[in-house]
Amino acid sequence: MLTAPGIKAVKDNWRPIVLIQICFLIFVILYYRLPSMHTLPNRVIEYRTKVGPLVFVIGSIWFVSIVVPEIAKLVTRSKAQKITAKDVVLRMIYFAAIGISIDLLYSWMGHTYGSEATLTTVTKKVLTDMLLYTPLFSMPLAVVTFLFKDSNYSLSKTVDGLKHGEFPKRFMPLLVTCWMYFGPVTIAMYSLPVALNFPLAMAAQAAWGIIVVAVGSHEEPTP
Repeated sequence: MLTAPGIKAVKDNWRPIVLIQICFLIFVILYYRLPSMHTLPNRVIEYRTKVGPLVFVIGSIWFVSIVVPEIAKLVTRSKAQKITAKDVVLRMIYFAAIGISIDLLYSWMGHTYGSEATLTTVTKKVLTDMLLYTPLFSMPLAVVTFLFKDSNYSLSKTVDGLKHGEFPKRFMPLLVTCWMYFGPVTIAMYSLPVALNFPLAMAAQAAWGIIVVAVGSHEEPTP
């Protein structure tokens, strides 16, 4: 089960999350219906090479984690937390770090485990993702990032919060929510055709961009 914060985050934001998933479903249908879509992997690789891996990774994750969630919230008229210029900058830094680390992780796993969607390979990738990367890097970073935000962007208050038990209080809800959300997603992503890996990852990240901010931050959304 999701934790209470996770359930609340999904409940408060279910409309934009569902909208994002519907868009991905439409993409999958088009992929199987239109042969021209099968060239997508090559086009993505060519564009990544053209603009540079770092620009591509950071630009992609900024778009799906910051821009897409806000558009989805606007379209669905859902509840939303007030977002300031400081919030945007903080999210840009946080998601850039996540995007770079994920790109490095996927590259390392592809080199180490291979790219074949066998049961052994998929299992190794999922376990590495969920039991090493997530609890040791991505969720601790989320805890510190959103504690810093809730501490009014004060480093001293953030450190004080960590000393007084804020880390475990925030870490477990984030970790369990991430496992419940990304567990099935990673299994699907590593098992699907390579052409669908990138779109699935982006769709999943777009929805997660809403959830992680809602669970990680302890501010209440406003109507």
